[in-house]
Amino acid sequence: MGGRLDDQFPHVQETLNQCKGHYSLAIVSDAQRAYGVPELRALGIYEYFNPVIISGDYGYRKPDPRLFQKALDRLQIRADQAIFIGNDCYRDIFGARQLGMKTILFRHPNDRVCPGDAEPDYIISEFAEMAAALDFFTALQR
Repeated sequence: MGGRLDDQFPHVQETLNQCKGHYSLAIVSDAQRAYGVPELRALGIYEYFNPVIISGDYGYRKPDPRLFQKALDRLQIRADQAIFIGNDCYRDIFGARQLGMKTILFRHPNDRVCPGDAEPDYIISEFAEMAAALDFFTALQR
């Protein structure tokens, strides 16, 4: 488990361990439950997240705000209390911003820039940068 996950996504396990102690973590995924959940389990990260919102269970996909709202409702928080982290400008960032969520884009170096209505609040290119991104939002709230 650890080797495969660290090879694909360096520092993800460490980042999840750090975040789990301070934040409630959820997933909003455009997947089918039959594929998405086993993949999360195989990577050893399923247990970090509750709820796991799978678009295939509802019949609509991101950026539909109803999916993001389902996660907020299950977490019992408002959109302005949440930070959504995603890797797609339209489906993730635009979708979360429709509800007023703060956003972090996980962008690979070769990705294009997001258009204005899908511009993230913060951009990272590796999981090790997550702590600085979360500190940025904490400082804004002061």
